[in-house]
Amino acid sequence: MTGLATKVGTSYALSLTSHDIDIRKKSPHRVTVKSADGKENEITTKVVVDASGQSAMLANRLGLIEHYPDLKKAAIWGYFEGAIRAGGGNPEVTCILHTESKEAWFWYIPLSDGTVSVGLVGDNDFLLKRGGSPKKTFNEEIKNCPGIRRRLQDASMVSKFNVAKEFSYKTTEQAGNGWVLVGDAGGFIDPIYSSGVFLALKSSVMAAEAITEGLHKNDVSAKQLGKWTRDYEGGVDWLRKLVRAFYTNEFSFAEFIKAYPHHGGNLTNLLIGRVFEGNPGRIFEDMDPWIEKAKAGESVGA
Repeated sequence: MTGLATKVGTSYALSLTSHDIDIRKKSPHRVTVKSADGKENEITTKVVVDASGQSAMLANRLGLIEHYPDLKKAAIWGYFEGAIRAGGGNPEVTCILHTESKEAWFWYIPLSDGTVSVGLVGDNDFLLKRGGSPKKTFNEEIKNCPGIRRRLQDASMVSKFNVAKEFSYKTTEQAGNGWVLVGDAGGFIDPIYSSGVFLALKSSVMAAEAITEGLHKNDVSAKQLGKWTRDYEGGVDWLRKLVRAFYTNEFSFAEFIKAYPHHGGNLTNLLIGRVFEGNPGRIFEDMDPWIEKAKAGESVGA
């Protein structure tokens, strides 16, 4: 939860009581604010903005979470010292590396403190129900990925292994009477294209505009506070489709662009998050049938 209790020089923790938010009720809502010294105060607010990330406080409370049945992925990750970095003053580069079996992929993210975040992502069952510990699975897949094996050959792990599962979800509603969900609190696609921070900022800006307009009009209804969500979901849908294309083992972005070079700009726009302007989604007019043919074992081409 964010933005409801802020005072310079004072630390606040914010929590909601059981009767605070109900999608059937209208604003104002009651919010319990707990200060750093443990004192609690109840305040009222016209609008509650949930920016609680993947804890998705409101969405879970209201039963709005829907997991994508075809994106039930898991991640195992940790932090390493001594891993290969660009060096020589060169810019660091985040890498995505498939395993040779294409059953999973690694992220490789150099951080400013000198460590590297390395994560393994794959189907939930493949990573977590194969037997053995997360550490064993992680190390087995390193052997299956020469690029990661080379980068970590002289590295040592400086953290525990972290595990997350079935983290891709959407919410059936992103706004209601006097409440709004932004960022991961309103849905999370997949870490493959590192779109989370961008979408958090974009949804926050769009939601803020609707909230500001609503407060000026004294209208904090679900219709007013959610007027941005259709346009937002339209852009996010292109990213979902791109994620699904990545997880289609029979599909190759390189081969597709060779056959349809005029879509190079559209693919670049999708990868950098330029999904709310122009029409980069027209790439799927050719990509969707290409993928279906590839999955069916048919020859593909322009």
